[in-house]
Amino acid sequence: YFLDFNTVLSIFSDPLKLDVPLLKQPLHFMPDQSVAPAWMTQTLTKIKEASGFVIVSAEYNCTIPPALTNLLDHFPLSAYRHKPVSIVTYSKGNLDRK
Repeated sequence: YFLDFNTVLSIFSDPLKLDVPLLKQPLHFMPDQSVAPAWMTQTLTKIKEASGFVIVSAEYNCTIPPALTNLLDHFPLSAYRHKPVSIVTYSKGNLDRK
């Protein structure tokens, strides 16, 4: 299967620009989701409409940074379910553990 890059729509979401607060209540646990902040409902719409995800992030102690985990945890698992995901991390440090 080859991907036709002329038909791919890429949407970039920067958690820093979204100014995501520490998780207090995920969107799916809110009794009235109509009072959720706009960034949260808009991001959920993007997640639901996506065919898949490519997450590119700095490496943090051999995993993704806590800020990225915090962002992803704001949304229900069902929004991500059955969609392909690729996670790319990078590090300037030496990962040769001895």
